[in-house]
Order: sequence, then structure tokens, then C-alpha cells
Amino acid sequence: MESYITEELPKLVQDEWNVGTNGMKSICGHSMGGYILLNAVEKGIVTLIGATTENPSFEVISPLLSRCQVYVLKELSKDELIAIVEQAIREDVVLKKRKITLKESEALLRLSGGDARKLLNLLELVVNSFLPDADVEITNVKVQEIVQEKIA
Repeated sequence: MESYITEELPKLVQDEWNVGTNGMKSICGHSMGGYILLNAVEKGIVTLIGATTENPSFEVISPLLSRCQVYVLKELSKDELIAIVEQAIREDVVLKKRKITLKESEALLRLSGGDARKLLNLLELVVNSFLPDADVEITNVKVQEIVQEKIA
């Protein structure tokens, strides 16, 4: 990533500045704090879009960060996470075809860290660990087993 920032990105910015036919370029990524982007961001040539679970001030230089809008996403509550799981089980095209029982949810919620994306990925991982025709009973023990298998 560092070599891309220092070698390729200036060329992209310079080409776009000279040609200017495509309008604004968007570059998606993370941890792209550098003075090399500052001029291009100020002139509207480059739009930075990033996502991180970390504080962006640790990764992006202050002058660049001051020109950005930062949205802080808060952890979802237990009730919100349970509602998301129940909705997925009820409405997801694949999941609604399965007989899924959410017997325990503490492990799912804890491992999701309040993040709906992680929660749904974990739910999918657990459901897919069962045979396609088997009934799915989600328990804390089952969730822990699946996560430990995938990490190992």
C-alpha cells in the first residue's frame, strides 16, 4: 500500500488534474494518511472514502483529516442485534428456507461487537456449518465451536 501511495497515486492525481475529463475520481481504501493526497483532496480531484474500526486520527494526518467528514458508528444494542438476527432468519432468501432456532444468542452478540455486518456474517457461518437439510439450532457452544474452527 505504501508504494502505491508514493509512486502510483501521484501519477493518477496528476493525470486526472491534466486531463480532467472524468470529473472527480474516487479512491477507496484505508490508512491513506499522507501529504501526497492533501492537495488533490483540497482541489476536489480525489475523494477519500474509508472505513475503519479504529480512530482515523491514528491513521490519517491531521491536515487531511480536517478536510474530511468523519462519521462515528456506535455499537448496536442487544435488542437491535437480536431484531437483525430474527429479521434475517425470517426474511433472508436463503435463511428463510431453513428451520433455524435461535436458542441462545449471547455468543453471537458478544462476538459481533455490536456490528451488524459481523453479526450477519457470523450467523451465516454458523448456519452453513450444518448440513443443508438439517434443522439449525444456534447455541452459544455451537457458535464458539464454529468460530474456533475457522480461526484455527
